[in-house]
Amino acid sequence: MSVTSSHRREESFIPAASPLTAISTAVIGPEFTAVTGNVIATTTERTYALAIALVPEVAITGNVVRGRVLLPTRSFPPPLDTWLPLNTING
Repeated sequence: MSVTSSHRREESFIPAASPLTAISTAVIGPEFTAVTGNVIATTTERTYALAIALVPEVAITGNVVRGRVLLPTRSFPPPLDTWLPLNTING
């Protein structure tokens, strides 16, 4: 019997590309993913700092986001029915 383990850690600060950018950071369409440990900021109010869509299995935790977010819903009772308690979001 063999056991394989992998660990990937990425830390990033992602500023918005320009004032004309509609979404600073987007994750769209993978089968599954984890968005964790990021610092994401936008400089304009009309830009989404983080958008995650069309991902059937996703974990969104430990992020610091300055700006608006578009996140999938969760099928848990309040207050865990959103990703907000698991991240720091100012926007």
